[in-house]
Amino acid sequence: MGDHTTDPPHRTAGKAERVALALSGGGSRAMAFHLGCLKALHEAGLLKQTSVISSVSGGSVIAALYCSHPGDFADFERRVRELLQRGFVWPSLGTALTTLEGVKAAATFALLAIDRLAAFGARLILACLRLPFRSRWRWLKESPFRRRGSGGLGCLLVFFGD
Repeated sequence: MGDHTTDPPHRTAGKAERVALALSGGGSRAMAFHLGCLKALHEAGLLKQTSVISSVSGGSVIAALYCSHPGDFADFERRVRELLQRGFVWPSLGTALTTLEGVKAAATFALLAIDRLAAFGARLILACLRLPFRSRWRWLKESPFRRRGSGGLGCLLVFFGD
């Protein structure tokens, strides 16, 4: 029995080695970890041979940054370190609250919160008074407001009636 861990020479002759990279998720910690991995691969000369990157969550953020970065690796590393030091929460909130989509999302959240609190209060009152719950009072179980995507005219809410 021979060694089956390598391909026969006729299969690999003339082919350049290719590397596929998988980056897992985990938010900013995953980004920091993967930055170290990418740096090690770069220093070993393997990163330039990477032809495929598969990633999720925090790994996708650093993969997108790497694939779209036009400069050298040192510049990429500096940029990622700046992003990690700055953080993501406050800049994201600032962007969300200063754009039309962010304001629409906040307004939708507030309206849904008020609607669900009112439905909870109504159900509580019905239970305390021992009144029967009527199935036609659909809004007590399901909000009459649904958030729609930002496509089309960008409608904030759509009311559905019976």
